[in-house]
Amino acid sequence: MPSPPRALLPALALLVSLSACSDPPPLPTHVVVVSIDTLRPDRLGAYGHREDVSPTIDRLAREGVVFEEAIAASTWTLPSHAALFTSLWPAMLDLGRFDAPAKVSDAATTLAEVLDDAGYRTFGATAGAFVGAEFGFDQGFDTFLPPQKRFEPAVERALAWIDDGREADADAPCFVFLHTYDVHNYVATADDRRRFVAPSFRSFLATKRNLGKFLQRNDKQVCENMGDRDWVYATARYDAAVATADRTLGRFVDGLAERGMLDDTLLIVTSDHGEEFGEHGRSGHGYTVYDENVRVPLILRHPPSLPAARVPAQVPLVDVAPTVVDLLGLEPPSSWQGRTLAPLLDGDGPSRPAFVSDTHVPHLALRDDGFKYFLSSMRPHEHLYDLSSDPRERKNVVASHEERAAEALDRLARFAERAAAETRYAGAALTPSDEALRSLEQFGYLAGGSESRGDDAGPPGFDWSALIERVRREAAERRAAAAEVAEER
Repeated sequence: MPSPPRALLPALALLVSLSACSDPPPLPTHVVVVSIDTLRPDRLGAYGHREDVSPTIDRLAREGVVFEEAIAASTWTLPSHAALFTSLWPAMLDLGRFDAPAKVSDAATTLAEVLDDAGYRTFGATAGAFVGAEFGFDQGFDTFLPPQKRFEPAVERALAWIDDGREADADAPCFVFLHTYDVHNYVATADDRRRFVAPSFRSFLATKRNLGKFLQRNDKQVCENMGDRDWVYATARYDAAVATADRTLGRFVDGLAERGMLDDTLLIVTSDHGEEFGEHGRSGHGYTVYDENVRVPLILRHPPSLPAARVPAQVPLVDVAPTVVDLLGLEPPSSWQGRTLAPLLDGDGPSRPAFVSDTHVPHLALRDDGFKYFLSSMRPHEHLYDLSSDPRERKNVVASHEERAAEALDRLARFAERAAAETRYAGAALTPSDEALRSLEQFGYLAGGSESRGDDAGPPGFDWSALIERVRREAAERRAAAAEVAEER
């Protein structure tokens, strides 16, 4: 074949260059999902907090995609993690209450199962309790460790597992799931406690040996008597725990880099729910669906395919598993209810509706279009907040936005009807082992009596249809009363 004329060489070189530039970016080889239980986004530098609390997460955020409005599907650990991995709303999974939990159904397909079927080696290290094997979270994992009480040994075990796998097959892709309760339990090194809690600070909370358990008990009388100083102390202890967890995460990230794996890995950092610091008269989590409980961090990092960006659009965590599968070039199971976030990864795109459901203290919420509407088993049963003008959710505007409230109620009614009709994914009732019960008690979930229940716990299998009809009647009565007053005028 004759050589091309010399005059055409620059043009051909340009075509080759453009062709190379148009090649798709490489797919991630490995996947890591890190869930730092009970982590509020507003306590991270990447979301506007002081920069010395979370330098590792902040660096990952600068190098990755930050979702500014990620919404958990529940406000306690079991249903929220189940939704993260099965891409099913917790209302479909029906996983019970703190004191009457159920196991994730074998009928639900987990992210780990999808990746295992695709040839990934799969590893999970959790702190147990509601994310333990007996609650169904070992589905799809080749290796799922018994509960790791602290984050640091979980990280070390994960790196050792990676090394063992690389010796056996250096090219095998892997999926690693790391979960820690250290922030949930306010666990921090002595150095971090000294950094964030002034020695002279005085609060009765300082006398509590297990602060996380005490706050999770959500004693309403105690919460009502806590002042600003007490909440400042609680948040300082929380920051110290975040700093310790962040440093341990840094050890894992450095370990991936040392092994030449970091930039081949889709690394996801998130949480299952937040934590209340008295914003609505509560402490802990699992009792309300206000934003301090439902907003979570969500950061995705894989520089070869994901340019750094910040995404202002709201996204639900049920979208995480479909996103992972999409970014790997795989097909999601037909059962998954979430959608890939790939169209939003450049920072642009519309918000997505997020449903939140809780069964311990029954709540059902819809967060969409700048508003949050929710139903509660407690009075008042109906809440609506304009998040754009009232981000702290102080003013219930149901009465002044009746049309919007009625529309949201109809959407929740349809959602509840689908959940009630779809029973194949309902969790299987179980009796937790003695070890699991000890863990749950230690974490404050089974503190006993009304403190554990928050005096408001609903019965297992809460009937949303009855409450929805009651709310509709009350709304009709309000409208009739308002019309009567208007006619009298």
